[in-house]
Amino acid sequence: MGMLGQWIKKMKMASRLDTVQSKHSLMIPEQRSLSLFTRNPPRNVPPPPAGTTR
Repeated sequence: MGMLGQWIKKMKMASRLDTVQSKHSLMIPEQRSLSLFTRNPPRNVPPPPAGTTR
């Protein structure tokens, strides 16, 4: 039960952080998306097939 309680507390903290961040991102959407993209680039994007790059 203690673990679950801690997890719920963590989730509540995270969601609170999320709302703050989303409010913040409304002010500077470009900067936030850019930093997000550079920090964790999409891993599911395959490299371009050979021969297509010029």
